[in-house]
Amino acid sequence: MPTVPVLVAVIHAWLHLPLVLGVMGSPPKNLPSCLNGGAQNISEERYGCTCVLPEMDRQCKLTRVTVGGAPTELLYGPLSVTLNRTHSFRIGLQYITNDPTGNGTLLSVRNASKQAQISFFLIAGRPGFLINLNRYALIMQFNGTVAVTNDNAWHHLDLFLEADAQGKLAVYFLLDRCRNSAAALCQLHKTVDTSPLSFEFGPTVQLGAEPGATLKSFDGCLDKIMINEEVLDFYGVLWQQPSKRGCQKAEQGCKQGDKKVCGPYGMCHNALSATDMLTCLCYPGYKPNASPPLNPDRWPCERASVPWSTTAAEYNARFVDIVPARVRVSIRTRKMTFTALVVASWNLHLTVNYGIPKLRLGAVTIELKKVNVSDGNWHLYEIGFFPSFIEIQIDGLDKDFYRASRVSHSPVKSGPADLVIARDADGACLDDAWVDFDSNWRNIQHDYPLEVIANPWYARHTDWPVQGRQQSCSAGISLCNSDPKPPCDPSAVCVDEWRGYRCDCIAGMKMNPKGICLPEQCVPNPCAHGACNATTMDKNFTCTCDTACLDDAWVDFDSNWRNIQHDYPLEVIANPWYARHTDWPVQGRQQSCSAGISLCNSDPKPPCDPSAVCVDEWRGYRCDCIAGMKMNPKGICLPEQCVPNPCAHGACNATTMDKNFTCTCDTGWTGDLCEQRGVAEAGFAWWWILLIVLLIILISEKDFTGSIDYSVFQPGFKLPNGHQRYTPDRMTNGSATQVVLLE
Repeated sequence: MPTVPVLVAVIHAWLHLPLVLGVMGSPPKNLPSCLNGGAQNISEERYGCTCVLPEMDRQCKLTRVTVGGAPTELLYGPLSVTLNRTHSFRIGLQYITNDPTGNGTLLSVRNASKQAQISFFLIAGRPGFLINLNRYALIMQFNGTVAVTNDNAWHHLDLFLEADAQGKLAVYFLLDRCRNSAAALCQLHKTVDTSPLSFEFGPTVQLGAEPGATLKSFDGCLDKIMINEEVLDFYGVLWQQPSKRGCQKAEQGCKQGDKKVCGPYGMCHNALSATDMLTCLCYPGYKPNASPPLNPDRWPCERASVPWSTTAAEYNARFVDIVPARVRVSIRTRKMTFTALVVASWNLHLTVNYGIPKLRLGAVTIELKKVNVSDGNWHLYEIGFFPSFIEIQIDGLDKDFYRASRVSHSPVKSGPADLVIARDADGACLDDAWVDFDSNWRNIQHDYPLEVIANPWYARHTDWPVQGRQQSCSAGISLCNSDPKPPCDPSAVCVDEWRGYRCDCIAGMKMNPKGICLPEQCVPNPCAHGACNATTMDKNFTCTCDTACLDDAWVDFDSNWRNIQHDYPLEVIANPWYARHTDWPVQGRQQSCSAGISLCNSDPKPPCDPSAVCVDEWRGYRCDCIAGMKMNPKGICLPEQCVPNPCAHGACNATTMDKNFTCTCDTGWTGDLCEQRGVAEAGFAWWWILLIVLLIILISEKDFTGSIDYSVFQPGFKLPNGHQRYTPDRMTNGSATQVVLLE
């Protein structure tokens, strides 16, 4: 199987991956470049960056900054924003401080006159904000009922500007995304009747405050400052100020001598100073090394993880506390449509539709329309779902790969909850499955790998069976060596990918839109009306111009009848009895207009799919379908009634050519159009009818001691193998939370 060897000399500090290169998927078309001198690497079949500083993120941005002393100013914008029902504005950040006064300005967005348009600040440890837009000013701060946040713990702040249903400005300010608080203790809200709802922000973002300002500069660290979906990068303004790069006070506790507490492949999230109030999170592709008596959130990451493939099995885990607030998992698949994550009791659904991830919590939906997670590559999903906030991030990136939204406050439900991962994505590969729970260290993420929750000396989580897992992630057979071979043009090379293939060009060649490899200097064609000929491989070329077919050559001259056109054919102006025009030679003309050779009968033939018909055109060809058939986007001819595919989760089968069809549903789907979840096999429903009848007879003849709520099974009843997704509809205090992973 052809592979491309890649030597990675230095592994990026954020994304340490094993030096093992396997079969990749197609390189993502919109994969952002590595910034600030970083270089792309490919390791363990994942894309990453080798960065110049260990503090940098996945894309080599410097996002974590120490604030104090002189302010840090970053050019950003100006940014024009118009608020409406579908477009809001958000600024978010993380911060930490142990300053006993709890006072300081964290951040200000300033206009060209250096006036603050938006500011975040702390007074007595409690956060607040200021906005000054369109001559309207608003200042709000959390009062004394809210716990102070100068407690040496990381916290979130999120400011949303929205347009409400009446066209008014709605302002929301969230503390820690209301993770464990009632709305009154974590959310400030104000509706303002101001217009227009169009604003221009910037062009600068300032961290801290000017010397002599009424409110001093914040003393602590900031991280992941986001304006809408973009994470701000401070490398350009801090590359000569190493003391402000990263959060060195927090990093002190992440090392013991020269040894990293979280291991060579772990990210350390610590408080300020050399404390041990930290948590470890492994880089994608790695797992923790069990190190009792430490809790799993402290286990060092020292070894590569082993991915596993999903099957029809289900895996249950019981949580004795609330549903986790964040879930992280890597999924690798070419399945275009599947359910990536479900927490039914929260009405949380993460689905993938034609490769596009879509996250829904209640009535709010966010999707990443420019991301394809079904390309055969590993993709890391990070989902946050809080009482007032949801977010989705793919591969640790921002912009097209990140979305967040405020949601109407809804407290976390304890009790029964099924968490299902990778439903109806049979054969998908899974890795990096972690969940995040609170601990005594307030509002700091504590991530736990799901694979360790069955450990008997870690009582919080139990019942996480591993039987039935396929401990591999097979790349599948070689399609390039299969029969028939993929329809690559003869000028291209077939390259095997993970459960797929691509048509590629050799070095120095580039593929044109028709799938033909040509010299790089000829793609796109620089010759306006002709063929490009590469003279050497150093970007030189010449053009062979097209020959034209001419006809109907006439000219118009005036005559004695003024302003009336008089057209004369050029071919007769050399006639001796028409003296006005002469010298129109005819020698050299070819008295024909050839259509060229038949490309459909040439060798090699054009790359039409076997289901299509090659039709010669004038000096060209097209791939066409016979009557009653229609071409799908892949160039395959199918019955007209099956294009586009009317079956939501299945294959379309044409019964006749008069537009009738049936659907063969994928596993787990049923209905005429495979739109309903259930048993897909036809004729199975009568078994359910029989079962219901038998249960009615059984209940009527037996004095059942269970409660009305459990007319068949009592809570805790052990179900037979293969039926482990039973969740009672009412639970008593102390009942466990169900978490289910589908393999």
